[in-house]
This record gives sequence, structure tokens and C-alpha cells, in this order.
Amino acid sequence: MIIPAILENSIDEIQKKINLVEGLVERIQIDIYDGIFGNEITPEPADLLELDFSGLSLDIHLMTVEPIDFLADCPDLRTKVKDLRIIGQIERMGSQRDFILEAHELGCQAGLGLDVYTPGTSLEKLALAELEQKDCILAMSVRAGYSGQYFIHRSIDKIKELKMMGAPGNLIIDGGEDPVHIKMSQLAGADQFAVGSWLWEHKSIKQALEDIAESTRK
Repeated sequence: MIIPAILENSIDEIQKKINLVEGLVERIQIDIYDGIFGNEITPEPADLLELDFSGLSLDIHLMTVEPIDFLADCPDLRTKVKDLRIIGQIERMGSQRDFILEAHELGCQAGLGLDVYTPGTSLEKLALAELEQKDCILAMSVRAGYSGQYFIHRSIDKIKELKMMGAPGNLIIDGGEDPVHIKMSQLAGADQFAVGSWLWEHKSIKQALEDIAESTRK
């Protein structure tokens, strides 16, 4: 599954990108930054209620300090989208278990995101006990907190390790993705691909998505 990833500082710009992929994909990802985890400051989950999602499913990717603090404003979005997943980065998360349980109690699917590149985040930091409880895992293939980076090839080995650790389906790879790297990630075990800068900078969004789809079929 191809998931266009949207990182914008205004609701209007987010809506423009949603409109660009309407009818072309099933799911989008909106990145939420707090200005502390990374340099960006974006609209918060409550602000997204202004958007027209046109029947798309939604991933909210919380790249924040203590993602659990942002959960309370997420459930209202369930009425706006077909399907809702909340993914919290673990680097500055107090309890992976509490994050997952609270998201589920609020009626949302829950996922854990991790930066497989930054030295301080080893795969062992991903609590194995939570693998069975989460609805997805997102592995960053760039350094978490910055946009427009190049794909880090050691991420391929990390994807393989995650699969060996018992990560089931819904393994998302996010960062620096293009058709070549998506194919590499697919062969390593990822089955969902969050694509940002490469997609939005392409002269034709439709052609870009077709090129990616073709690469995954080869």
C-alpha cells in the first residue's frame, strides 16, 4: 500500500495535498510535529477536523514529545475518515503500552514508530510485548524529525530484523522513498510505504503513483 505522507505548516496546504491524491489512493498520512521533537511546527490533531478527507483513511504520525498527550483530540476524527490509525514515535514516549492501550480505549487503531538510524534508538527499545497489541509499526528510513532526506540504506537490514523479531503485517517504511527504495523495502519485508517529498515534487502525482505501483509488481 502506498501512503502519501503530508508534512505542512497550514491546514490549507494539507487540504491541497489531500485534493491532489483524492481518488488515487486509499490512505494518507499526516505528520504532526510539536517544534521540540523536530524543527517543524504543524497543526495539531484537533485542527484536522477542518479538513475534507473525501472518504480517505488516515494515519496520524505523532512526531512529538510524549505522543500520548495528543491522543485525546484524535477520536473525533473517526467521523471524518474511513479508518483512523494513530502512530506515535517511541523516542520520547514514556510508555509504549500506555500509548497503545489509551488509543484503543479511545476507539482508534494504534501504531509505534521508531527511528532505526539514530544511535539512541535500537530495535531493542521497541517493547517486544507490544508487538502483538499494536496495529502497525512504522520504521523511519531517514532520521526522524526532518523532511526531504535521502533514504538510508542500512534501514533495509533494520526492516529484516523487525520481521525476525516477530513484527507481523502493516509494517510501514517512511522516509526518502522512491520506486527503487520501495522495491528494496518490499523485498525486505515492508508492506506499506509512506512517500513524501518524491511524490509531491513529481510533475504528475498520478504518474508517480503508477510508477511506484509498477515497481512493487515486478
